[in-house]
Amino acid sequence: KRGTVFDHAVATSSWTAPSTASIHTSLHPIQNGVLSGIVSVKDMQNTNSVLEMNRIPSDVETLAEMLGKEGYQTFGVSDNLNICKEEGFDQGFDQLVTLNNLGADVVGRRVGKWRDRDKDHRPFFLYVHYMDPHAPYLPRRPWYRSGGGELENTIAAYDSEIRFVDEHLSDMCETLNLGENTLLIVTSDHGEEFGEHGGLDHGRTLYQEVV
Repeated sequence: KRGTVFDHAVATSSWTAPSTASIHTSLHPIQNGVLSGIVSVKDMQNTNSVLEMNRIPSDVETLAEMLGKEGYQTFGVSDNLNICKEEGFDQGFDQLVTLNNLGADVVGRRVGKWRDRDKDHRPFFLYVHYMDPHAPYLPRRPWYRSGGGELENTIAAYDSEIRFVDEHLSDMCETLNLGENTLLIVTSDHGEEFGEHGGLDHGRTLYQEVV
């Protein structure tokens, strides 16, 4: 009831690394230093050994750095390999944990462990990057509803993963005992294409459904 929905939100890229760097820096990909994810860069380095890892420049202030200067604790858990120290995403975080698509259950436990160990009563900035509403799409019970055909079932699985993460967001809010002085922001680094323009997944086009 007290929330605000931004129904015209546009990502700066149709894939994770540059778009997430924009979220953390308020800069476009051409400015934030991150154009490719760590897996893509490492693949390219196999054929071009002089290619350097792209990363957020150290002189660019991130959201975590800005809040850290204001006295906030800063903790992050990313279930996406691209959000990592090698690409500069750790700037400003007291601790950034990078996982590899282990699921919202594991992410929630890492957040819970951090909070259990936390004896500091300063305000905190917590960044959580889920991977569940993302290929491969898994049918999550009890929210999965078969749609009939292959595409319809894929969309139904994707929708069930969104609902799955909704539940984990709710659980995390309870675990953290979030109070009145809390700002909870739910956003995304890109969307998914389900045949609207003949393709699937993301990162290959810049149609509205992926940005």
